[in-house]
Amino acid sequence: MALASGTRKVYNRLYKNKATSGDYAPTPSQIEEYFASQGFDANDLTDEQFNQTIDYFSKGSLSTDVKAESAIVHPTQQEVREIVSSKAIELSLELSSEDINYVADRIDCVNSTIDDILNEVEGLLTAYSDHKKQESIDKINSMFDRVYSHFEANNSSTSNHLSEKMRRFGENVEQTQQAFKSSISGALSRLKI
Repeated sequence: MALASGTRKVYNRLYKNKATSGDYAPTPSQIEEYFASQGFDANDLTDEQFNQTIDYFSKGSLSTDVKAESAIVHPTQQEVREIVSSKAIELSLELSSEDINYVADRIDCVNSTIDDILNEVEGLLTAYSDHKKQESIDKINSMFDRVYSHFEANNSSTSNHLSEKMRRFGENVEQTQQAFKSSISGALSRLKI
């Protein structure tokens, strides 16, 4: 299941802030808990609610204990799927839910920080994208190999057919010429008498 649009928007902004300034980036679940505590609709977030949420997480509204504990995270499988989905969108990759599950199932979350998880997700998505690209190239090459083989077989068959017809035509012309020469010779020999 994909993240709600408001959750994804806040998460992406806070993650970008973290990447540039080292700020804390909450998990999607923490963002949604905050939305619920404020009565915000995660799918219909106003600009004011968005800014309030960014301020809340950016200005240290979280206790230092929560920030310290966040060094090592223990995300649920659903949260990992949400991170994969969000990162795929950020990388402009279109993934099916099956693809998201496939990638999420390969993420090692044991004793990992959010940075470790995000780096692993990005690495896996990049590798997955490269794999899919190569798979498509292989399919295209295979299709053209089949088309070329079919074309060559048809071309060879057509060439053989044409050769056979030309050979028969040549034999028929030769037989006709022989018959014509015989007929002319017969007519000329009768005229000499």
